[in-house]
Amino acid sequence: MAELRDGRTGPVELAALIILALSLKLFLELPRDMAIHGRTAGWLLILAAGAAAGPGVAALAALARRFPGLTVPEMAGRLWGAPARLAAGVALSLMFVAAAALQGRQLVDPVLTVILPATPAPVLAAGWVAVAAFAAHRGVEALGRAALTVVPWYLGATALVVLGTLPYSDYRLLAPLWGPGLVPLAAAALPKSSHYAELALLGLVIPYLDRGADAGRAGWRALAVAAGLATAAVAQSLMVFPDRASEEATFTFFQVAEVIFLGRFVQRLETLVLLVWGVTATVAGGALLYGAVQGLARGAGMPVWRPLVFPVAGLVYTVTFLPADVPAAVAWSLQVLRRWAWTAAFALPLALALWAHLFGERRQAGAP
Repeated sequence: MAELRDGRTGPVELAALIILALSLKLFLELPRDMAIHGRTAGWLLILAAGAAAGPGVAALAALARRFPGLTVPEMAGRLWGAPARLAAGVALSLMFVAAAALQGRQLVDPVLTVILPATPAPVLAAGWVAVAAFAAHRGVEALGRAALTVVPWYLGATALVVLGTLPYSDYRLLAPLWGPGLVPLAAAALPKSSHYAELALLGLVIPYLDRGADAGRAGWRALAVAAGLATAAVAQSLMVFPDRASEEATFTFFQVAEVIFLGRFVQRLETLVLLVWGVTATVAGGALLYGAVQGLARGAGMPVWRPLVFPVAGLVYTVTFLPADVPAAVAWSLQVLRRWAWTAAFALPLALALWAHLFGERRQAGAP
């Protein structure tokens, strides 16, 4: 294996890292949200949301080529000044903090139920945040290599759930095909692109890529794989549990995994799935924490970012228990984060790319 280079990564490793960060919510609130807003066409809604995220990925790729070595907050500072740099960095950091905290609050529940029923929730959450902080502190290359190792296992676990429950699925539950109608689906696609907001990590790791063009390659690969996984997971959830039942379930896809029964000695496979999911959650948590730290450090113009890792981890742990319970955490996520995160993740880079194309860079004081 090549020697670990601190602070460098490639498009394959970065794509794997973003895939894990995006796909963590498959076993959490995503299928429920798609059932609420897409009904029987929830699978089509998450696919349309991925298409709506496409222009944001294209803008990030264009910005990486135009401003090699700069992150999105630094690009905002180059184009609009220091206040914009700080605002962009804080917005991205808060988005990643919210994603890490709310998903962390949700993932504690199934682990307690299935594997560690006697463990207090704050202790389990503290352990998860601590490991995620350690992973983030190691840097983007270590995270990328870890993600590249975990991704095949995650893909296998997801495929096991989908294929293992095919005997219990009914494709007729996907009718009517358009759910509430094409117009409501199209209207919901843009806000629901917030489920792909973790793609904003692309705009924070540009300085650690060997080439700016690698950002686009990683982004498109991650979006394609994550959209495919989400579509399959939501479709299978709806074919096992009707849309009304999926709407009421908290962790629909995990409950789908509990249905698997391949014989008297091959059952309760959700425990194995949960173990893979737990490892995935750790790497994904490290990626989210890393994004929060990078956004804050770059927005504030700090020369180093590692001193922020553990303070931001403490903030994530604190926010994790602001919701009173898991249903409250799901509600916060669906009503706030997964409704508005697209503004920071995609609208911001689109605005930067458009401004740079129309007006160019901001003139510095004293420049001719």
